[in-house]
Amino acid sequence: MSNSILPITLLSLSYFLGAIPFALLFAKVKNINLRKEGSGNLGASNVFRVMGATYGTLVFILDAAKGWLPCFLSIHFFTNFFWLHVACGAMAILGHSFTCFAQFKGGKGVATAAGMILALNPFIFLIICPTTLITIKITRYVAPCSLLASLAIPVLFYYFKSPLPYIISTSLISILIFWRHRSNIKRLINGKENKI
Repeated sequence: MSNSILPITLLSLSYFLGAIPFALLFAKVKNINLRKEGSGNLGASNVFRVMGATYGTLVFILDAAKGWLPCFLSIHFFTNFFWLHVACGAMAILGHSFTCFAQFKGGKGVATAAGMILALNPFIFLIICPTTLITIKITRYVAPCSLLASLAIPVLFYYFKSPLPYIISTSLISILIFWRHRSNIKRLINGKENKI
């Protein structure tokens, strides 16, 4: 496979891998319509809320893997092609958020973004992920903890002198995550945000 074809193949596979709606698939097995339960979102937090910790954790891991694998492969095959690394992760996040397998209405991209971060910089992942999970456990609020984490990630990439494409891309993904959480932000302002 030529060097020109492989990046295109990786980007395409990144989207379709990201588009696999694991939350929807597990919910169908249990005859649950996630669109009408909890927040109505096809993400790990809603699965956790509606179907319990076991399914929620499993969906989080699988959704994170969708972001990790494309980045890992692009880093492996194109070590110094930094834009490709983040482009593969971004395509997986877009696939997750706008999945072609569910009328282009997917999750909010947090778990898939976490997988991307794990591939790009495991140390930053080890700072953000445990801190966010502990904060969620204490507050029982997912959205504000996810939003704070998305703000911190590009700052940490900048602090650790990461390649510029990593800093720019994680900043743009942070904006996307905020936009995907706009309904949560409204509920937070109105004091009506759901807990887990």
